[in-house]
Amino acid sequence: MPAALTIPPAADDEYSCWLSRHPRSGSTARRLLREFLALHASGERFLDAAESVLAELVNNAVQHSRTAPGRLLLIRFEHKPDHLRLEVHDAGRTRPALRAASPDDENGRGLRLVQELSIDWGWCPREGGIGKVVWAAIAPEDRDRRVSTGNRPCGQGTGCCPLRDHKALYESSTQPVLVEIEGICAPATFPRLPEALAALWRSLQLLPLGEAQAATMRDALTHPRAVGLAAESIRRDGRLDLSFRMNGRLHSALIRPAEPPPTQE
Repeated sequence: MPAALTIPPAADDEYSCWLSRHPRSGSTARRLLREFLALHASGERFLDAAESVLAELVNNAVQHSRTAPGRLLLIRFEHKPDHLRLEVHDAGRTRPALRAASPDDENGRGLRLVQELSIDWGWCPREGGIGKVVWAAIAPEDRDRRVSTGNRPCGQGTGCCPLRDHKALYESSTQPVLVEIEGICAPATFPRLPEALAALWRSLQLLPLGEAQAATMRDALTHPRAVGLAAESIRRDGRLDLSFRMNGRLHSALIRPAEPPPTQE
């Protein structure tokens, strides 16, 4: 059986435990999570997604961390009213990264599952020690999570495209950009680049892109460095151009600086 060395929790809403790097540590972690959430009145609202995410994080640490024999894993749970934070600490230095997996691959989908089931996730170096921490935040079941890629087709005209609808959600700024999905959505102007990226991703989610293209677009538009990379492309090339194929045709999703309004004579 995998070893489990419990650390006294810092508070009722926190729990930490050491686990051995063993193939069955994922099931041990899930059992400890169920016991932890059972202590909270709202705990079961997080359970299904949290169990799946925690199992993936632990399995990744067991299978992919390049560490010396005998190194342990630390799991940590923190229950808050609006989300559950999961952490897995290991001594490895390999950075977790999303990768494309073909439909026939048995592996390679773990972090994509983590991304789909969590409201946010990431990693950072461990403070005061070697290795890293991979974490995820889980929303309760009655709150919307990330919207998965749908298969709803999109017709022509502005009624099918939410670009203009999202524009009203964001604050104004002094660096407007124009967003267009060529042949599908008419151009729409947004006050700032971050809001333009968010609206473009939400619009692309309505298109039947397929799993591989959707994953590429999601990484390009929602990655923590997406705004900086997009800004660099616009400075260098005058626009950000993301191409995709749909219904046998090549389309482009474009972001470019908006034309300044004409000055009054």
